[in-house]
Amino acid sequence: MKRMLTASVIGIILMGAGCTNPFAKKEEEKPAPQPSPPSDSASQDDEVFGRGNANPRILREGWETYRGSQGFSFQYPLSGVTTAWNGTERLKIDLPNRSLDSAWLELDIAQTSGSEEVPKLCGNVDVDLDAYGAKQFINGLFFIACDEQEGAAGSQYHTYRYETSRNGWTVRLSFTAQSMIDPRVSDACVQGTVDDVSCDAFDPSRDAKIFREIIKTFAWPQTNGISFVDEEIAEERETLILDIRYPVMTNATFADAFNERMQEDVQSLVDQFTEYSEGFLADQSPGPLSLSLEPAHIYESNGIVNVLLQGSEYTGGAHPNTVYASYIYDGENQKFLTLLEYFDREDISLEDVVTRARTSLAEQLYVGGDEDWIRRGTEPKEENYEIAKITEDGVTIIFPPYQVGPYAVGPQEVEIGL
Repeated sequence: MKRMLTASVIGIILMGAGCTNPFAKKEEEKPAPQPSPPSDSASQDDEVFGRGNANPRILREGWETYRGSQGFSFQYPLSGVTTAWNGTERLKIDLPNRSLDSAWLELDIAQTSGSEEVPKLCGNVDVDLDAYGAKQFINGLFFIACDEQEGAAGSQYHTYRYETSRNGWTVRLSFTAQSMIDPRVSDACVQGTVDDVSCDAFDPSRDAKIFREIIKTFAWPQTNGISFVDEEIAEERETLILDIRYPVMTNATFADAFNERMQEDVQSLVDQFTEYSEGFLADQSPGPLSLSLEPAHIYESNGIVNVLLQGSEYTGGAHPNTVYASYIYDGENQKFLTLLEYFDREDISLEDVVTRARTSLAEQLYVGGDEDWIRRGTEPKEENYEIAKITEDGVTIIFPPYQVGPYAVGPQEVEIGL
């Protein structure tokens, strides 16, 4: 099954098995959720879209700003006992009405040989960048993210780390929450003799939320290039969960056209999904329907912008479905390009793309044995070549589940060198 937003030039692909089609029928238009306003922002227009703002990030009223000598900055909340922080010690973070013994923020800065070098992150082991959640784009900045847990001396430590690099410097922010695991308290909670916040388990969505808000304020100095900030659509109901982030430009001459297309396409997807959820019978699914989307890749060079959004949707079927949205924008000519149009600019024909794709897929484990499936999914049609990641070295074509193989083998990627 394959579905696309008709407004998208390169499209949004939804793949699934045994699932209903939420976009098959449209009823009367209903109001859709709007992007969440920035928390405590003095001016949404100025802070989000960067008009007259050297670092166009959402600023938090009442928070302090840390500025590193390497040029980066971020904001953090006052802790009640800390009014100034030089970044060399732990910054205590207050989490009111929680059983946590303490929570703190730590900053590490390292000089590296280049922005591509990534120091070891979690537990001093290499991070698998292909693992889910390891790579994240927040406000257009690339972060490596991970989390870990450790128990020691009657305490449980939950640590979340975000790391980013630029101009030979790597910056790492670590947030740690310490929970007491005194067995006497645990037994009392189980027996019901104690019923208060001391029995609350650590909840990342609640207790680590403050760290995510800090990361959103992180910024490197503005350059003459293109910068991005995230817009968000978040809503949770009994039958619907929306968790969407997508980038908009702040300082490019062609920002308005790009932003308008991005906003219209994402809002169209939300509108259709919301309509479907409103007509969905609760007893058809073990839980609420959900739609998530976030930036998975951002590339900008010589006026070409490539954005790949990735997420999932659950519509009551056997499993969630993969969601992709891929855009290629020619800033010089201020127009969107299809992937095949981009290949044509690079003097690569459709026939050449098809040949390279089929050769590569035939050599891949689990997929190569089904020649008919590969042939159908790689036929020389524009709709078969829509999802892509552009890098300095070439283009990665993504074939969603079911296009060139069964769902079990997952999405497949083919590298096309330029």
